[in-house]
Amino acid sequence: MLFRSVLSAAAFLALAAPALADDAPNMVGKWVGMVDSAVMVGNTPDRNAEPGKKITFATETLQFTFDIKEQVGARFGGEMVAPKRSETLIGHLYPDNKSGMMLDDDGQYFFNLSDANTMQLCYDHSKPDSKVIACWTAKRAQ
Repeated sequence: MLFRSVLSAAAFLALAAPALADDAPNMVGKWVGMVDSAVMVGNTPDRNAEPGKKITFATETLQFTFDIKEQVGARFGGEMVAPKRSETLIGHLYPDNKSGMMLDDDGQYFFNLSDANTMQLCYDHSKPDSKVIACWTAKRAQ
């Protein structure tokens, strides 16, 4: 009897798992955010380190746009546009459908959706001559 209950529960979960991906929020659109702080070592593609300092606490504001052009279930892709460059962007929602991860050409973003049009995110990359961490909010452009 216990075995049959466990087997029934396992079968139900196996059938329900694909439906979770279908419940993924729509990520397609332009998400725009102003990054007003970063901590870094060395120069990054968007900021220069302070001369003579090992660690730079950057404070200039930069606009980043995530132009998500396509989505299949919890997976999505598009382009990250920064002041001096653009890069291919791929991403995936975690099973909770409220958070996830994105990758561009040289770094990664971890994000949480606070509502359908607001994303809280942090970016990082770590290279031998450059490291950076920055966190900000992006909103879907209407």
